[in-house]
This record gives sequence, structure tokens and C-alpha cells, in this order.
Amino acid sequence: MKRRELWMVIVASAISSLVTMGGLMAVWSGQEVLAKDNSTPQKEVRAQQFVLVDYDGKTRAGLFLMANGEPRLSLYDRDYKIRASLVAMDDGAGLILSDKHGMDRVIMRVSTNGEASLTLSDENRPRAVLGQTDLESKQTGTVEKRPASSLVLFDKEGKAIWKAP
Repeated sequence: MKRRELWMVIVASAISSLVTMGGLMAVWSGQEVLAKDNSTPQKEVRAQQFVLVDYDGKTRAGLFLMANGEPRLSLYDRDYKIRASLVAMDDGAGLILSDKHGMDRVIMRVSTNGEASLTLSDENRPRAVLGQTDLESKQTGTVEKRPASSLVLFDKEGKAIWKAP
């Protein structure tokens, strides 16, 4: 399987997991999932944003354009913190998973030139990167471009402590 195909499978799996989790959460909560309106649906709906609200009127999901014109699909928790986002950017696309404080913890990204990475972070900074990343030497200021097949681990201060290949 080629690298691009592998990343497409990973992204599709992540999106499928998010959709499945949402459906299971609705089923487990005992709330009705499907609307009972039998009217003929519109063939097209145009808007600059779509907002999904819960029964209390709180935003739980949104599909909108950011200020720079890039589209974003965001899922919110009950405290109005973004927990998952799918973003299409001029330089690529990404899936971002955040913790209950809104801190990005998992970032899956593919650039327009095909460079892909998966970044795992703690509350302060990235701790592991699988795939293409740039490492800057604090001593020389040079930038080392790591290949797509690389894995880099970082310490609490953000210094690379292990890398392969």
C-alpha cells in the first residue's frame, strides 16, 4: 500500500469513527436520531454556515467558513469546547482532536504536496510526530526535514530525544 493510500485509509477511518461515535452517543442517550418530517427534501441548501444545536439550544456542531475563507467542520462538547475539527486549508487538510480544555492533542495533516504527519501532544507541546516534520537545531539554526517514514519523540521542553530513521 502506498503512503498516500495509507493516509487516506487513516483519515477515512478517523472520520468514520467520529460519525459512529456520534450515532452511538445518540442511541445510548435514548434520544431520537431521525426527524419524522416526510416532506420532500430540498435538492440544495446554500448558506455560509450550518449550526447544529442540542435540545437546550447549545451549539454542538458547526460547518462554517473561517475568517480566511477555509471551511471547517467542528464538533463541540457540552461546555462549548471544540473537541474535533476537520479543516480544509490552502496548504492541505487536517483532522484535529482536542481535550476537554480545548487544547489540540492529536493532529493528522496532509499538505498539498503530499507530505503527511500525525502529531501527538501533551498540554504544552508536541511529544511525538509520525511522518514528515521539520526539526530546527537550536545550536546552528539549521532545519532538518524529516522523511514521511520517520518517527520523532520529544521531551517536555520540546527537544527531540529520539528519531528514526
